Amino acid sequence: MENQTLTRKELYDLVWSIPFTTLAKNYLISDNGLRKICIKMDIPLPKSGHWGKIQFNKPVEITKLSSDYSGEQNITIAIRQEGDASKGLPSPELILEKEIITKHAEEVVVPDRLTNPDKLVIQARDLLTEKRGYSSSDGIVNTYGQALSIKVTKDNVNRALRFMDAFVKIIKKRGHSFLFENRTSYLIIQDEKIEFYLREKLKRVSKISNSSWQQYDYLPTGKLAFNVKIRWQISEWKDGKLSIEEQFAKIIAILEIRGEELKQERIEREKRQVEQREKERVEKEKQKRKELEIESFKKLLKKSKQWQEAQILKHYLDDKEAKAKNSNNYTDEFKNWLLWAKKKADWYDPQINAQDELLDDKDKENLNTVKNQNPYSIY
Repeated sequence: MENQTLTRKELYDLVWSIPFTTLAKNYLISDNGLRKICIKMDIPLPKSGHWGKIQFNKPVEITKLSSDYSGEQNITIAIRQEGDASKGLPSPELILEKEIITKHAEEVVVPDRLTNPDKLVIQARDLLTEKRGYSSSDGIVNTYGQALSIKVTKDNVNRALRFMDAFVKIIKKRGHSFLFENRTSYLIIQDEKIEFYLREKLKRVSKISNSSWQQYDYLPTGKLAFNVKIRWQISEWKDGKLSIEEQFAKIIAILEIRGEELKQERIEREKRQVEQREKERVEKEKQKRKELEIESFKKLLKKSKQWQEAQILKHYLDDKEAKAKNSNNYTDEFKNWLLWAKKKADWYDPQINAQDELLDDKDKENLNTVKNQNPYSIY
């Protein structure tokens, strides 16, 4: 079997150039397994519809490879040979499960007796065995969110407590913790909340009734199931060919990998939120600059029009003065009016902007016309 070692950057280039389903066919690994490796190595993945857009020559957004990642930089994958139908490399879950079994050989074995139980288990035991919990008509006793979430018949209380005690101890030993809020039990992995509960499975049995609709009884089966709820998805490990005790290491491995995936999803989500906020900030700043730009231009336009009006006024005064001289009407009264008018023109001209004791508080762009009150209005 021939292997190929890819750097993180090389794998990133591959997943952004070839669809997962096509890429996985080149290696002894499923497309889902390849996707999980990418998530573990913090390699961004193309969004839904990415390859369809490329097919129809539509623009696509490519997420850059983060430089903050400090984990493994290389991955070795077996190359699929022609006719090779083997499944290839073990899944990340199986790798971690074997690691947990090797590192915690004693802790992954649920004991036959409850010995030195954790305080969380003691609290649950008190609720289930001292009638401080809740009991239903089908014989199920329930901690009802006051402690570790357990719903079993009395015959299964001891077994449930032993399983939970082993679970709590190895979870804490591996650096994780628990949270109880809103009558719900949460496992905290990588700062991510994962709801969990242990229950006894019930069997639905039809019962005879005079009602117009079918009614059922729900009978305990004696079989236990460990359930995990992440968002709207529920995963369940139950007694079957293997008991839940025999699936113990596998449960821990999958929970830790899911916690890491949730963390990476959160980091990616927060990155997108930061990018979106920055995009909105830049757009808002751009819009603000546009508004200031158009406002400045409007002022410039008004000044230019005001200057043009001042020039017209000055030409008018020059023409007025020339005609007065030619017609022998250049009197002292006219001279005084002309001097006054030229001062007003200089005050109105934005290029000169001369001061005027009486008009400096006036808005030159919105002058109020006052009729027949100026002593020089006859000219």
